[in-house]
Amino acid sequence: MTETTVFQQVPDSSITKFISLQTVLSMASFDEFYPHCASCFYAYHEGWNAVVFKSDPSTNHIVLSQKHSFVAGTILPDVLKKGITQGIQFKGIFISPDGHLEEEAEKVYYSKYPFARAMGGHIWVIELTDIVFTDKVFSIGKKLHWKKEGNN
Repeated sequence: MTETTVFQQVPDSSITKFISLQTVLSMASFDEFYPHCASCFYAYHEGWNAVVFKSDPSTNHIVLSQKHSFVAGTILPDVLKKGITQGIQFKGIFISPDGHLEEEAEKVYYSKYPFARAMGGHIWVIELTDIVFTDKVFSIGKKLHWKKEGNN
């Protein structure tokens, strides 16, 4: 097993490819004492190194994320296969986009999920600051660790 930590703005292409191909993330937000988890469909914005998702502003995970902007989460393959361990663990900063940023985020999200325009909710963004990507077949493979520059 090889683990590499890289401090740069752009993650390894194997990380971004994996994130781009999947559809659901699980995110954890917290209040003063307890964590709260939620699963959301997302789209990856490679230029921002961020995930964009849609959710109702009144949900616990959104209310808590607006209070405490640091979140964490996971992304697993859409199809799980025995003997193959793949996935992302991430930390990030929760953002409520507005103006031009909101338009850009909507463009990315609705290009992947055009049917979601008909559903309620608001577009949100998580800027990824720390990523661990595990990619193993029968315990043989790699683990890449990426952190945004200046985010030690």
